[in-house]
Amino acid sequence: MNPNPSRRFQPGELNELVRDLPPPTEDDQSRTWDGRVLDTKEAVLEFLAEIEETSKDGRSLDPHDDQS
Repeated sequence: MNPNPSRRFQPGELNELVRDLPPPTEDDQSRTWDGRVLDTKEAVLEFLAEIEETSKDGRSLDPHDDQS
C-alpha cells in the first residue's frame, strides 16, 4: 500500500486494492483524521456537513494539508 496518506486513487483502483480483503467485523469502525468515530448515520452526516462547510471556505480537514 502507498505510504502517502494524501494520495488520490483513480476510479476502481481502491476497489482493486481491497478486493481480496475479508469483510468487516462487528467491531470495525470508520474514524476521521482527528479520531472521531463514524459509527452512526448521524455521525457520518455531521462529518459530511463539516467537509462541505470547510470546502466552501476553501479549507481542508486533512491535517497534512498546508493551510497557512
